[in-house]
Amino acid sequence: MSITLAQVNYGGPSDFPSTTIYSYFAATAAGGFIVAQFAWTPHTVPAALVSVTDTAGHVYHHAGSAQVGGVWTLDTWYAFDCAAATDLYVRATFAALVWGEIMISEWSGLEGTEDPLADADSAVSASQAAPYDLSLGVVTPAAAGDLIVAGAFGAQVPPWPNQVDTEAPGSSTLGGYVLLTGRYRLAANASAYDAAISLTGSHAMLGSVAVFTPRIFVWVDIPNFHAHEWLNASEYPGGAARVLCDLWTTDGGVMVKARLVSLLADDTTIDAVVGTSAEVTATVPTDASFDVVLAGRKQHKLQVRSDPTDTDLWCAPGAKVVP
Repeated sequence: MSITLAQVNYGGPSDFPSTTIYSYFAATAAGGFIVAQFAWTPHTVPAALVSVTDTAGHVYHHAGSAQVGGVWTLDTWYAFDCAAATDLYVRATFAALVWGEIMISEWSGLEGTEDPLADADSAVSASQAAPYDLSLGVVTPAAAGDLIVAGAFGAQVPPWPNQVDTEAPGSSTLGGYVLLTGRYRLAANASAYDAAISLTGSHAMLGSVAVFTPRIFVWVDIPNFHAHEWLNASEYPGGAARVLCDLWTTDGGVMVKARLVSLLADDTTIDAVVGTSAEVTATVPTDASFDVVLAGRKQHKLQVRSDPTDTDLWCAPGAKVVP
């Protein structure tokens, strides 16, 4: 499934100075992905960013920032695996009054419970005579089709839209709100990408760019573990047990996880997941054992998954469950 833009909205600067910058969506979809780009400057005294939150309680992660002398700041945050919500307000809260703007965008095609951030960068440019090209940062996608989101913030003469993408064709606008503007595109391949804009006025600019990749994993059976072994909770004190296994990959840095699943009577349909191991990213055997709590007498099998899914995965022979 390809990544697509669902909606975008803006906030500020008419209600400022304020200690919050916010915008909202009337409704968001389950499993959606939200990017929030904030740009601000202190009103009278330095203003530290306290938090980035929304009214649905999603967790926001920092994708990077650019700053000039503590005066101008551009920040990018994102939330993944979001719940469906109505009247969703996204806001940044500050320790002091600021003048600021926000751009929020929701995307489909990045569903999943794993962090999709693949790379991020930022750039700062002093004011100079126009026209000139400004790099907002250089990122490397994980694969073709990854989402690249860039932002630019700064004083301008004349104002937007006196800029053009230097990466056309393929780049599209998220729009802009006075001094903050956004661009996005889907990566053509996994090569380094220099997000840039061409400016026709005199500008002092901040730039930020991030690339996000879908992390949709496929669980694969590990034959070293007996797929039809009966595990009776009564044989383990308190139902607690430990799955013993070593995992490794052919590519260092690739994330691998293991899990134990219980099966229904047909021996193939998964009834429940009873544990997940810690992440393993090594090319040498690494302990991926994990604790589980067994309930009842069921058949189980050990599975693994990786990012990317075509990486060779290995499980040391003799993986088993012990009290």
